[in-house]
Amino acid sequence: MRKVSIRAKLVRLFTLQILLISVATISGIYVTNTLVQDLLMRSALDGEAAHFWAEYTNNKSHAVPNTDNLIGYLEDEAGQSAAPIALTNVDETYGRLAINDRKPIFHISESGGRRLYLLFDGDAVSDLAFLYGIAPLSLVLLVIYGLSFLAYRASQQAVSPIVRLARHIDAIDLTSRTQHKFDLDHLRDPADAEVSSMIAAVESLGQRLDNFVERERLFTRDASHELRTPIAVFKGSLDLLERRQQMSANPLSDGDEKILLRMRRSVEGMETLVETLLLLAREDGITSTGEDNIAPLVRAQVDALQPLAEQSNNTLTVSATGPVANTHPRVIEILTTNLVSNALQFTRDGSVSVDLSNRQLSVTDSGPGMDQETQARMFQPFFRGPQQAPSRQEQGYGLGLAIVKRLVEQCGWHLEVQSELNKGTCITVLFDAGPRAATVG
Repeated sequence: MRKVSIRAKLVRLFTLQILLISVATISGIYVTNTLVQDLLMRSALDGEAAHFWAEYTNNKSHAVPNTDNLIGYLEDEAGQSAAPIALTNVDETYGRLAINDRKPIFHISESGGRRLYLLFDGDAVSDLAFLYGIAPLSLVLLVIYGLSFLAYRASQQAVSPIVRLARHIDAIDLTSRTQHKFDLDHLRDPADAEVSSMIAAVESLGQRLDNFVERERLFTRDASHELRTPIAVFKGSLDLLERRQQMSANPLSDGDEKILLRMRRSVEGMETLVETLLLLAREDGITSTGEDNIAPLVRAQVDALQPLAEQSNNTLTVSATGPVANTHPRVIEILTTNLVSNALQFTRDGSVSVDLSNRQLSVTDSGPGMDQETQARMFQPFFRGPQQAPSRQEQGYGLGLAIVKRLVEQCGWHLEVQSELNKGTCITVLFDAGPRAATVG
């Protein structure tokens, strides 16, 4: 859903305000010019007629009204009067009548069998109503329009620093690993107290971000040396120990050989884990410059895991038809090793198959499967499922699937999981474009 900007909201708000004010003012003008005017004039003519009939009752010679705006006509005993013929032929007792290019208001009343016709010059009243009613209301409407425009300009100036701040931050590439210098001094002068506080908070956030990036860079650099060096020393010592033992006349016992083998696997596992974590810490080192055929990498990793499959009496097969993926080769090796190792870890006396085709990598096992609760937590770091094979409890660090999920997300791929209790699990990595959240089904 597209977000509406602050300026657009202000325009809508003030436009709605002007429309409501206009409707209210025009309604007031209409009521003043039409309803009130007609009611007042009819009430005034009713009063004139009532006053005339009261005076005429006491004095038959009382003159009918005859002023600049009001003219009266009284019928004689024979029903004749000097009133215009158009006036004597109307059926209503009140209204407007066209006489000599004018439209005066007429009022007809009757008493004692005689009629009184009153003609009032309503145009003069309309002119007065316009002069003292409609014109002031129109002037007030123009003043309100002007004040609303000034209020809009003031509001726009108030939010302008916020808009410029948002544009400045939006233009910053936060995915870059370079320092993010937030030079916001040009926004300070026109800003009020609240915007100044926001600017200070953004600058503080930028400084903390720069410090975090620098600490991550230093850690990655130092860890690459400090962690790899002792592992290399440990592996070299094991190699030297094995060569000396081969040259020695006294062979190792079965128990000592198992200890050496376990040490070898532990140090190799630690080396793989360290390299993986360092790779994840350097996001700019994951993507490749072009698409590579990853089938040989997958086959090599599966072949290296055959001894692990034999230990748990599993059949490990691979089918690779040569799809390509745009990523670092080490990412494919890590994904394959972690997915296959996880499948072997939870399967015993069964089968694990690796299928590489149609731009996807699938690892399917015949293990115990997972329930919905386990599937919801399977990608959490250090989580171990309850269906783990008893003979493999001592293996792994609980990071394999968490690392797989993070690599898939960073590469913009798609991760799907299908599992059913007592039937097995299938985890698929789709090498498609566009990042999507991992789904579990």
